Amino acid sequence: MGDTVDAGHFLGTHASQWTTSDIAVILRNNANTDWKLVSQFELMDDATWSDYQAFGFPDRSAMIISAVERDGDPVGCGEGGGFDGEGVLENWAVLRPNG
Repeated sequence: MGDTVDAGHFLGTHASQWTTSDIAVILRNNANTDWKLVSQFELMDDATWSDYQAFGFPDRSAMIISAVERDGDPVGCGEGGGFDGEGVLENWAVLRPNG
């Protein structure tokens, strides 16, 4: 946590096709006094996004659960740090090439 990356910086790979993950991106101001969480899809360049479009996602918002949506369907933390449910929002994307 707290690492800084630049455009094009390699972040890693999945262990297998069955691996699930999430990426948290924190944007901070230069004085490090203010921050906000944003989606990786808001930050990726158009060439990278086009790879996702090839899997049938019409726009970046199709991959993002907004704060307003999540606030309307909160998921609490249970014992041991896990989630205590899944909520009702669609929270999974299957990457299948068009065609």
